[in-house]
Amino acid sequence: DTACSASLTALHLAAEALQNGDCSLAVAAGSSLILSPDPYIGESQMQMLSPTGRSRMRDEGADGYARGEGVAALVLKRLSDAVADGDPIECIIRSTGISCDGRTKALTMPNGEAQLELIRSTYARTGLDPLRPEDRCQYF
Repeated sequence: DTACSASLTALHLAAEALQNGDCSLAVAAGSSLILSPDPYIGESQMQMLSPTGRSRMRDEGADGYARGEGVAALVLKRLSDAVADGDPIECIIRSTGISCDGRTKALTMPNGEAQLELIRSTYARTGLDPLRPEDRCQYF
């Protein structure tokens, strides 16, 4: 379980399996399901949840956050195979990366420096420069 990075970890492993020739088609899926009332109870007691049911990040009207559920799946194929098969191509994944933050102040607190290094190393593997607008990713 990689917590909030689980879906991206699944995407990374699927892309890696394609790159290594372990498969010719991969499905990366993720979900966020609220299966118990316990988190709601604790978050309500700590006044973390928005009474209006809306998250307003960086807004003066912010009064907490709203939880939601979702499921998504991506079907991945090597670009050369997708072109040869005439498949519709929605995006191209040039590179992915995962890391372990190591020790931080709290179990769920990310390490900003480690995340920045991961972004830099992932860009470097692709030969792209994140400072050039034409090299910047369209989705992060």
